[in-house]
Amino acid sequence: MQLLEAWKSSMALFKPKNFKLFMLVTLKATIDTYRVWFTYWGWIFALCVLVFWVDGAIAQSILVSDLAFGIGLPLLFFTLCLSVRPSVYLKNFGYFTQYLKHLFHFSIWAILFMATNYAVGFEFSLLSFFFIFSVLFLLDSDGSIKASLYSLFRGLKMVWFNIPFCVITIVVFKMFTFVLLFIVNLVFSNQLMTDEIVMLGVMAILPLPISFITNFYTKKVHDQFGLYE
Repeated sequence: MQLLEAWKSSMALFKPKNFKLFMLVTLKATIDTYRVWFTYWGWIFALCVLVFWVDGAIAQSILVSDLAFGIGLPLLFFTLCLSVRPSVYLKNFGYFTQYLKHLFHFSIWAILFMATNYAVGFEFSLLSFFFIFSVLFLLDSDGSIKASLYSLFRGLKMVWFNIPFCVITIVVFKMFTFVLLFIVNLVFSNQLMTDEIVMLGVMAILPLPISFITNFYTKKVHDQFGLYE
């Protein structure tokens, strides 16, 4: 019964009235995230653009692109989560350096997550939500080993009790990615260049889905705190 009630609550977000308000909050959070993130971490995206451009124009090496994507995307994701999550602290370099201990645990998770995703072809799936929710719980903890392990458990619970939300979001994201890939394929004939443009496109719009999921996470933790303890 608790599970069905949680699923019903998860679906309630997509009612027109609720969804409109939620998206307005998400869009504001996204704008704020872009401002904070580009102020302190925009160099990550700029560096990836430079690597992809040099690689596409000169080296033509898939390995170089994958390496840049494999290092740049996790770091971009981690700093985005820190930029978008609510905090009583001013979001400056001092704020970000408080989470170096959390970055250590995240790095291990990211390696395991990307290795698993590589094995199944980098699919955006329930595993992706498990990873995102776990990271958000980790950032809300003291960053200890015990807390990091418990964050994984809480992330699993968050996915389990919100499967409808996760599935709908996955479908929408995949539709968007399909449209983006279709447009890029029309414009660029070079397959390597196409892959790089799609990678950069995903990285550029990442603040929007991260803000969307983080706002959902914040709402659920606030409204159903006991459920995820």
